[in-house]
Amino acid sequence: MLDTSLEIRSFAHISIIDLKKESTHWIVTDRQTYFDYSIIMTNATQTISIFDEYQAALNRGTFYLLLCLEIQALVLYIIIFVFVANHRNVLRSAQNLSVFILLIPNFLQLLFNMPQTLHYLRLNYVSPATPSYCTFWTFCVFVFNAMSEFLMATISIQRHMLIFNSHMMRVRRKRIFLFHLPLIFCIIYPTIFDFVVVVLYPCDGSKWNYTSNVCGVMNCFLFNPILSLYNWIFNCGLPTIVNLISDIILFIRVLLQKRHVNQEVTWKQQRTMAFHLFSISGLYVISWIPVVIVGTMQTIHYSTIVANIRRNYITYFPNFVWFFLPWIIIGIWSELKQWIRKCLKHRGSVVSIENTLPLQKVRASNFTKEYKIDKNVTLQ
Repeated sequence: MLDTSLEIRSFAHISIIDLKKESTHWIVTDRQTYFDYSIIMTNATQTISIFDEYQAALNRGTFYLLLCLEIQALVLYIIIFVFVANHRNVLRSAQNLSVFILLIPNFLQLLFNMPQTLHYLRLNYVSPATPSYCTFWTFCVFVFNAMSEFLMATISIQRHMLIFNSHMMRVRRKRIFLFHLPLIFCIIYPTIFDFVVVVLYPCDGSKWNYTSNVCGVMNCFLFNPILSLYNWIFNCGLPTIVNLISDIILFIRVLLQKRHVNQEVTWKQQRTMAFHLFSISGLYVISWIPVVIVGTMQTIHYSTIVANIRRNYITYFPNFVWFFLPWIIIGIWSELKQWIRKCLKHRGSVVSIENTLPLQKVRASNFTKEYKIDKNVTLQ
């Protein structure tokens, strides 16, 4: 049994419980309901956190929802990658290239982060409950989220240049410094920063919460006020705010440009490019603004109620970007839509031919039999 010095925290009353220790965690079973509660003992505070049935049911529902969304998203990602592999000339456009690069970290989130989240939701606790596993998991979350946010903010700024100063892209030096290098920075900087603060930062691994998603995001560097504040402001909040402000300015510029541009065709092209950006950046704003707002509230004044809402609901909002970004790309890439329609039409034609051939064979066989019968009658 547990030491009397251990503090047991539970969200609901548990009648009589059986406790047995297994390596790094405890198994907690309610004798009346025979429900296995999520169980973990943190080594530092000697604390056990126990989930109630509501939390387990919520995790189950979230598991099936995220699983369905992940399957459909993976199918769409594969379709897009196959299309790009067969039509590489589509990436010659700066707009398409930047969007395709944006697609990659979100796809990696589905490959590395989502399976671990689903595994946690299915078990109601983190397994394996080890510091190294939590370090790897949080590193994937931090680095791919930061990549995605920085890329979106950079693309939002670059879209101003592509719409109103497209001639700058014709100069190789300007194209490298104003387009390619910022995108490369958005990939290299988060990788180096998060590797240093998540993997290399000194940590005894005692603060992980194995009953929470992503191990409670209890990385040791977050307990450093300076690093924590820098990460929150520069790596999380700032890209979202830049994205939002850039969209508002672009919207105003497009409206004002209509009055000054005499050619209707030119303004329609600008409007189309701006709409494509709004479709993607709007998804980011909707997904990340609640995270930024709630996180800021928790930083200013901690609240248990807000913390529970953040843990059970808000923390999954950024996942919407991973799930719905491929839908938006399919909608704004006309070549991709035409290719999908062509494939579906070709598939429908093949199925139609395969269904028609047996009927033709039957008709041909009947015609042969009738011909033989008529021939015999004539001979008589």
